Amino acid sequence: MTYIVDVRTTFPKNHYPQGQILDELKKFWQANFFNYERILEIQKNAGVEFRSFARPLSEYEKINNWEIRQKIWLEQALELGTTLLTDLFRDFNLDPAEVSLFMSNSVTGFAVPSIEARLMNRFAFAPSVKRVPVFGLGCLAGAALLNRAADYLVGHPKEVVVLLSVELCSLCMRVQESEMANVVSAALFGDGAGVVLMCGREHPLHNRARFRHLGGQSAFFKNTERVMGWDIAQDGLKIVLSTEVAEVVSREIPPLLNNLHKVFSPELTPDFVVGHPGGPKVLQALGEAFPHLQASIAFSWESLRQHGNLSSVSIWNVLELFKSSPEFRANRRGFFFALGPGFCAEGGVIECCPR
Repeated sequence: MTYIVDVRTTFPKNHYPQGQILDELKKFWQANFFNYERILEIQKNAGVEFRSFARPLSEYEKINNWEIRQKIWLEQALELGTTLLTDLFRDFNLDPAEVSLFMSNSVTGFAVPSIEARLMNRFAFAPSVKRVPVFGLGCLAGAALLNRAADYLVGHPKEVVVLLSVELCSLCMRVQESEMANVVSAALFGDGAGVVLMCGREHPLHNRARFRHLGGQSAFFKNTERVMGWDIAQDGLKIVLSTEVAEVVSREIPPLLNNLHKVFSPELTPDFVVGHPGGPKVLQALGEAFPHLQASIAFSWESLRQHGNLSSVSIWNVLELFKSSPEFRANRRGFFFALGPGFCAEGGVIECCPR
């Protein structure tokens, strides 16, 4: 058994209602679509009311090459990461030197040295800390990092792990391109960052944990690599987003979660599910698969409404909403899961700790 001590998220300061964002995008879309009103209807049905962006809306027309995108990504990643780590170490009176493993993730930008190395120069981490930068898991990564950290802590029960994810999806927008996948993603994805503190069962912080991590599992779906991902273009990353996502959720997620239940929690009926808010169709499919867990699925809808799809950060934002709600009660047990490029899924079983 391992412990999720805390999970928290933060967002860039440029926060907009969806209508204002669509008004800005309208300048480009009207010129490229004959039936613009139909496109606008699709965007309004995305379930998103607000999103945060790394830069003011007026600047995005000029964010159009690798150099600009990566420069902004690194600046924002350092700013958001510094804020999250400062607050985390202060609130738990944790010396950064106690951290044994530091995992970082993003699929919307990158740097070499990677972001966790650059943040180590701002905090007093031990020189021996193990670094694991992750790229390529996309929306799946938030759930995958929880499971990989738990795997590590099973064998290192006295240690502490920090997970950091920064996703600045807006920097990958291609506002002047008219492919449907690009239009949908431009109306769905938002920017944010998150941090998770985890520890082993013999570390004192386990007494302050919010969740027990009981086990996790990965699932890879063969011959689905064009369902979701990036194409590498001359001027940046270009979205690959298939209409098959909701179909895959309906077909593959119930068996994954049912198997998790059998392996890690066979004696109890799950009380909740914390699902990645990939979009309305994904959440509708989740609700149809688990109609008795609608109260917890509501937090995924709320995350989507407030922030859009934050890629890997979304599952942490949903966990944050859940742990602060009346639905969070000691000893309740349930699932978390996310999906991402591959196409694949990652899920786990967690139990609420006493407050």
